Amino acid sequence: MVDAGCGEGRDTIFLLEKGFRVFALDASPRNISIVLQNPVVAKAPPEMFRSYVVDLVAEKVPIKDATADAVLDVWVLGSVILRHDGRSGAKQYLGEAHRILKPGGLFVSEFETIKPRRSSDKLKVYFANLVKGRFSVVVSEAIRADYPLYQEIPSQRKLWPALFVVACRE
Repeated sequence: MVDAGCGEGRDTIFLLEKGFRVFALDASPRNISIVLQNPVVAKAPPEMFRSYVVDLVAEKVPIKDATADAVLDVWVLGSVILRHDGRSGAKQYLGEAHRILKPGGLFVSEFETIKPRRSSDKLKVYFANLVKGRFSVVVSEAIRADYPLYQEIPSQRKLWPALFVVACRE
């Protein structure tokens, strides 16, 4: 399992506790340092846990082709990559996710975009077009994104439409 944009390790730690082999990826050395200090991570044997500081748009992910069963993407593709790097950055990131996934591997995403704002139905179409040719959408359910609640800008604190998506590597 790849935790793309792992942040301070909430999902990484959960996955390790459940017995998954985890690759934790983040662009922030500070975040990876925090993950490595967690007791669950510190006890994990090397064959069960690896971490990498990597820019998911600008760099090749240091994971071999067709290695991962799943890529977990929480707030990365929509809220970070599309906002800062646009469609070309998203295509680069999705290409790397496709490369490291085993055939039939899953790309699991909490996907939303604040800019530009879209309805849930428009988000479904947008996501499907974004992953076309690399992934087949298996599940695409409307949810309410909670990440704006953590933003420091008060005007961003209302809840925006989002999707929970499971896509399968083609």
